[in-house]
Amino acid sequence: MILFVAVVFLGIEVGSIGAKISKIENSIEELAVEKRDIAENIFKKSGIVEEEKIAELGFNKPSNVIYFDTEEIIAKLPVR
Repeated sequence: MILFVAVVFLGIEVGSIGAKISKIENSIEELAVEKRDIAENIFKKSGIVEEEKIAELGFNKPSNVIYFDTEEIIAKLPVR
């Protein structure tokens, strides 16, 4: 009987901890969105809209994009 009560108690505790973790993850996500919005507003308000200034800060579009093949195996054991 004591074992059953302990299992039920631990199950309730694990459930409550899971709910707390879920709340924390949601608040982290909300704060990340808020941070992104604030960064975008700072970028807009600072007057950095000229392409030359943007390029000067390193936000260039790449002219040559290289894709690697994920199918090819670089290192593998020899086949016998």
